[in-house]
Amino acid sequence: MLIVTTGFASMSGNPPFAAAAPGEIDNAFFQHTWDRTDALVAGGAVARTWVWGAALSTGAGETYDDSPGGVRLVQYFEKSRMEISNPDDDPSDIWYVTNGLLARELITGQLQVGDNRHIALTPARVNIAGDPDDPDGPTYASFLPHLAAAPPAEGSPLTTTISRDATLGCCVPDSYGTTAGPLVDATNHRVASVFWDYLHTEGAIIERERRTRGTLFPNPFYATGYPIGEAYWALVRVAGVQQWVLVQPFERRVLTYTPGNAAGWQVEMGNVGAHYFYWRYGDGAETAPPPDWTLPAYPTYPLPAGQQVEIPDLDLHYTLDLAADVATGAVDAWERIHIAAAPDGLPDTLYLQVVPAQYGYFTVNSISVAGEPGTVSSAYGGFILQVHLPQGLAPPVDIDISFRLDVGTYPNDFIGTVRDQGVLRLGYWFPIVSDLHGYSETFDPSQSRIADFDVTLDVADDVIVAHTGEVVSRASLGDGRTRHRLTASAVRDFALVLSPSFAITQAIEPITGTQVLVYSLPGATPGQIDTMLTIGMESIRRLSELVGPYIYPTYSIVDVGPNMPGGLEFPQLIYVNVGYVPLDRLIYHETAHQWCYAIIGNRTLIDGWIDEGCAEFFERGLPSGFSEVPDPPAGGYLYWLDSTYEELPLDASRQWYYSVYEQGARFYYDLRAAMGIDPFWAAWRAIYHLYALGVMTPWEMLATFQEHSPTDLRPIFDDYFRYPWIWELLPEGG
Repeated sequence: MLIVTTGFASMSGNPPFAAAAPGEIDNAFFQHTWDRTDALVAGGAVARTWVWGAALSTGAGETYDDSPGGVRLVQYFEKSRMEISNPDDDPSDIWYVTNGLLARELITGQLQVGDNRHIALTPARVNIAGDPDDPDGPTYASFLPHLAAAPPAEGSPLTTTISRDATLGCCVPDSYGTTAGPLVDATNHRVASVFWDYLHTEGAIIERERRTRGTLFPNPFYATGYPIGEAYWALVRVAGVQQWVLVQPFERRVLTYTPGNAAGWQVEMGNVGAHYFYWRYGDGAETAPPPDWTLPAYPTYPLPAGQQVEIPDLDLHYTLDLAADVATGAVDAWERIHIAAAPDGLPDTLYLQVVPAQYGYFTVNSISVAGEPGTVSSAYGGFILQVHLPQGLAPPVDIDISFRLDVGTYPNDFIGTVRDQGVLRLGYWFPIVSDLHGYSETFDPSQSRIADFDVTLDVADDVIVAHTGEVVSRASLGDGRTRHRLTASAVRDFALVLSPSFAITQAIEPITGTQVLVYSLPGATPGQIDTMLTIGMESIRRLSELVGPYIYPTYSIVDVGPNMPGGLEFPQLIYVNVGYVPLDRLIYHETAHQWCYAIIGNRTLIDGWIDEGCAEFFERGLPSGFSEVPDPPAGGYLYWLDSTYEELPLDASRQWYYSVYEQGARFYYDLRAAMGIDPFWAAWRAIYHLYALGVMTPWEMLATFQEHSPTDLRPIFDDYFRYPWIWELLPEGG
């Protein structure tokens, strides 16, 4: 806590960085604000700069005329100060928690104690960047004479320098490609290009207490406020080494760009919170209580029973080394599952799904855990390998598996991993972290979370390789084989298709920049190849516009031969039968799975309607302007969307199609009609924002539709589902 006195320290030296003992985060609102960007940094799950940094105090009260009782709740962090000025404001608003206009106060010396009241102090002669004891670098006060400087032309190189005595000079030896970015009319200053990019960064975040992918800042200027000066280069000491750093002051923060820093740390938030605390209070601060408020309950989003995701939340990196023989189907492989972090702790047992074991293709040679022989058992006839983890084990952990595949031939075996007419399909081919479940003959994708992959494949020189991910290198081994090194980031699986007969046709989708590759066999006609390429590009573009960006650089459409019954989806890659009629519809459908499965994950074997109904919806909607609504089969739909495969009758494949594909698509059409077009697509974009690269449950999806709907959706939900928690989705809780 901090003492609020009637006088202010107005320090002009450099802080000792011991102004307050580190404290716990004061309340749930501050905690969740901090968690969004910094929890994953603290846990080592991402390599990027801090937005808030460590807490420098516990909660405290500070004088603010316009808060109840004339005091507001604050807490200091290294890089800012969090504030709640009125507990009765809307707690769901992103501005319920603000961070103070600290940089403005430090530069101007005008300490704000109300919306319209300031106390005049001395501008802070505290180093704005670099080492605190650097005698030559600029201070906050150095920027004061330049707050009214005219902005440079947009796109012009940033070369101006600033010294400790506030002198502007020219020119920095190397501006590293930085330019003057967009103009902010409110302050008549431009945002430097590197800072503009940073303020619009997307990445892994915590939202609704769950990991997802989204923008670091809910509003680009949420953390920083508007720029109050231009960006200048300063020659400062960083860890004792003098170097050029680009510095720009904003209302609430200072941003720095240090080209010599590692990626993820080149743009940083300055330690404004620590600087301000010392400037305002000195190093003799005492404790004082926060205001006598009762904050509202923090909005929570609990999952109803049965809506938990059982796949463990682990930061995974797979290394796969394999040698494959296309003619015989022999694959000798070594796999390492590297667990870098386990936010919820390591499970006692890790369940690895092994689809080839269902067909007798899979032989395990050895498994080790943390360098020791693993304790392993199997379930569901070997479909699940149960790796029992020793007590007390903590990340990082490596699980190494040596195994062999002897892949069978069509027509008696699995369509995902099979040999067929000179093509070796390797889909769902290696042990992958999943949950405890049996095999489903729907051929749906693995239930898995995202991971990073490095794959090394040795195969005959004449074999062309279609694959998830990107090519790192190809090199001849000199023995008739070529080594392919491949890599992929943030994908749920890694598929390969090998054939000496492939021809590759490719193009760049001009709006998204996605490279679309078509791998065709000799029987494919020019018209079929053109359909795959043009419909693939159109689908990528339109789904990016409607739902959210396609996040991968490449997308491969692979002709796997005439015995493929339609198509099958994998991250960045789909199988297709070019003889399927209509082929364009098949491409729309399987490409939609790049959003409904690959990017927005779900429990595919439990909630198949989410991704298959979605793919059917877009298959019908994209070519028809969303006018082609499925007709119910004779007698109506016999099963609810929440039916499992095992609940369906003997003609399960037919009923699975009606219940999951057609009825699922009809459900999305009915939602669109009930909500209106704009709210419906707004809900889809919110689903993308919340659950991209995560695993979404039905409750989370339906709740998001309800949140964006101007009408009560319960009648539609009741028609399609038997979920007992539907009432929870109503406005006001029911």
